[in-house]
This record gives sequence, C-alpha cells and structure tokens, in this order.
Amino acid sequence: MIDYRNILVLDDDNITTLLLQNTLKESFNIHILNDSTTDIVSYLTTNEISLVLLDIDMPFRNGFEVADVIKSDNITKDIPIIFLTATNDKSFIVKAFDNEAVDYVQKPFNKLELKARINTHLSNYIYLEKIKKQQDTIYAQAMSSGMNEILMNISHHWRQPLSIISLSAQTINIENKLGTISKNEVNNLCKDITKIVKELSDNIDFFSNTYANENILEELFIPEDFDIIIDILNNLFKEDLLEIIVENKIKESMTIKLNVSALKNVIIKIVTNSIEAYNLFDMTNKKLHINLSIIDNKLEILLKDFAGGIENKNIKKIFEPYYSTKKNLNGSGLGLFVSRNIIRQQFNGELNIENHKDKDNKGAIAQIIIPL
Repeated sequence: MIDYRNILVLDDDNITTLLLQNTLKESFNIHILNDSTTDIVSYLTTNEISLVLLDIDMPFRNGFEVADVIKSDNITKDIPIIFLTATNDKSFIVKAFDNEAVDYVQKPFNKLELKARINTHLSNYIYLEKIKKQQDTIYAQAMSSGMNEILMNISHHWRQPLSIISLSAQTINIENKLGTISKNEVNNLCKDITKIVKELSDNIDFFSNTYANENILEELFIPEDFDIIIDILNNLFKEDLLEIIVENKIKESMTIKLNVSALKNVIIKIVTNSIEAYNLFDMTNKKLHINLSIIDNKLEILLKDFAGGIENKNIKKIFEPYYSTKKNLNGSGLGLFVSRNIIRQQFNGELNIENHKDKDNKGAIAQIIIPL
C-alpha cells in the first residue's frame, strides 16, 4: 500500500533542508536530495514520492529544469511540485506556474502555512490517484463487457474539460498572487468552472442511468407510455418555456419491448441540444414537434426544432466522439455519439440528424428508427 506521506525535498542548501526536515518530520516521511543532477524520475518512483518541494536556484540544473523532467514522464507527471524560492520576482513566480507547479513558497517560510499548502496539494493528489485506480478497475471490467470503447472515449475526451477547470483554477491562483485579477474576473472564471462541472456531472448521470439498466427490457405502450415521456420532457424543460407538439400517426395501440430508460435518455439528450441551440441565439419562441409513426415495420420518432439548424460544415461531424458545437469549450461532445451507439447497439436501430427548412423557419430534425 502506498504511503502518501513521502515527500522529497530537493535543495542544495543544507540549512534549508535541515529546517524543512525538522518542521515536517512529525507529519511526513521526508526524503532529502542535494544534487539536482540525480535521476529524478527513478528516485521518485523508487521511493513512492507523493509531493516535491523543489528549490529553484541550484547549480548544474535549476528547479525549472528538474520540473520539466518530472512533468515529461508519464509516471511522475501528476506528482505535485511546490517551488521554494527566496525571491519575490513576479517573473519567477509566473515561470514556476508555467512549469506546472501547483504552488510556490517563499523563503524564509512560515511553518503553519507550508504545512497547510502541503496538506492541500497532497489531498488533491491522493484524490486523483484514487480516481485513476477506479478507472483502471472500470476499464478491466469494461474489457469483458464490451463497453471498453465507449469508456475509453469518455475518459479521453474528459481530459479537455478537466484541463480547462485546472487552467481556470491556476489562473485564479496565479493572478490572485500577482494582484492582477478583479472580483468580476474571478466570478466569471468560477462560473465557467461550474458550467463544465455540471456538464460532466450530467454525463455521469446519463451513463449511469443508461448502462446500469442496459439489459432491463420493459414494455413500452404506445401512445400511453409515450405520453409519460412527453410529461417528463415538459417538466424538465418547463423553465425553458419549450412548447412540445406531438403528432401520433400510429392508428392502433401497440406494445414494444425495449430498454425504456435508455430511450428516454436519448430523447432527453436530443431535446437538450435543441434547447441549447434556442438559448444560444436568444430565441424565445421555442417549439419542438414530435412525430410518431410506423414505417416498414419500424417505429420512427421524429424530433424537429426551429432553432436555426446546424452549420453545413458541422453537420457531418456531430456524431464524432470528441466533437462539440458548443461555445467556450463547455460541451463534452459525447451526447450524440453515445446516443447513436445506444440506438444502434441496444435497439439495433439508427439515429440520424439533418437540417430542415419549414417555410421561413430553419432547424434540425432527429430521426430515431427502431425495428419492431
């Protein structure tokens, strides 16, 4: 079991290393290095180091160069680095964060402040390491369940929004230390972080609700049960003032056995995209036409909005796993990709989306086809 209390102090000043050792030895396992030319990656991995206190001004190889080596290796790149510096030169501070430091401490340091900073960054590192282990477990299970491709795509693409969160947090931290950020700028960055976190959280709910019940088949009564789905949409998008108009072309009541939860989630995802398109252009007259019909022994569900449609250059890309038309990089780009996979894999059906022009109103129309 890894002992996350292992901390490396890399500083050529013996007085500083002795002071740090005496200050931190009761709470942490302190490893001392005075030679910056040591094979740092090997040392970190061999001694299971969880955090590095790194002096900037050292002979032969300075702290920035050592940090570059640590961050360039896949095994050690996530280990937090706190730079130690005797200078308050802002250019040094900026360079420290450019070298992916999580923090910096000025010499002579305040003992309580240093401990607090170490505990904060260690807690974050431990949390991230636990997430990695959970992902490894999920991947191992996914390899035998056939979900590995989807999960790998999700994990790969989530790096982008998580990187934006990290960058925004670092921006707040750096500019706050430099005194160059206003409260309004802090609020805006925090709002961006909140939006991205909500998007990721919504995706987690989407995957959990859909795949947790992947093999649960229920009877869908049309039109009775579909009326319930419409009620769900009306409640979900009540605040958006969405007007839903349903046309049922199925003359006789019928029953289909399928994963009702998955179908609901796909429809909700499609309607959510329509709402976001309406909101993007500040459109107040929000309408959604839903048509039900049976064609060639297949259930066809059409969802038609009037939100301006999708740009021609984007229409062929919307089902790509890492593509998003949302502004400010807040979109995960996974909704339609996963939705199409669900329709294809669970229902042996198809999901298509194209633009339409209804008189003077342009929009997008989604077609869900499910064999009976």
